[in-house]
Amino acid sequence: MLEHILTPRQSEYQYEPLEQGEIRLLTIQPCPQDQSVPVVCGLSHVSLAGLDTRPYEALSYVWGDPKPRVPINVDKKILLLPVNSEKVLRRVAYPDKPRTIWIDSVCINQFDLKERNQQVAIMRSIYEVATMVLVYIGDSDEYTDRAINNMELLNREIDEDVGNDVEIMVPDVFQQHPTFMGPVRTEIDQTALLSFFDSAWFR
Repeated sequence: MLEHILTPRQSEYQYEPLEQGEIRLLTIQPCPQDQSVPVVCGLSHVSLAGLDTRPYEALSYVWGDPKPRVPINVDKKILLLPVNSEKVLRRVAYPDKPRTIWIDSVCINQFDLKERNQQVAIMRSIYEVATMVLVYIGDSDEYTDRAINNMELLNREIDEDVGNDVEIMVPDVFQQHPTFMGPVRTEIDQTALLSFFDSAWFR
């Protein structure tokens, strides 16, 4: 398959080994949603301990089927990714400026078992240091907007009832809080919520 994708000027991307305590960050260049235009990006090595000076966002998503693979352009080389990984990159890319992210399918050499194990061991820190974690649940459908709107209304109702009561974050307190012993005022859109939470990301 690879020979049909590469051009004479492009070859397969080769990962450089990571030093102890390093991770890779991916900078995605401005990218249109047009599927005919490849995702163009670059990889850089950074020390996890020094990431306070290199802001980035971390991605959380579902790989899906890893077998069908599509190319992206990494430092003028070709890297083949699972279809869902490429879709996520295209989805989060800005149309007018670069965006720096961490995504496991690209920032970890998936063919190096030792590196994979080392990176998985520090994955919690990778997500903690990120300025934001972007969650890609999947493509939206007819229920997505309804579900999000319903959750926002429910959240607003909770805010009105409990305000800044931090104890409500404790599960045992939450279950016994008088606010939640009575009926919910907001109408629950069960169909939309069930569809939303049936996404593979929640499984």
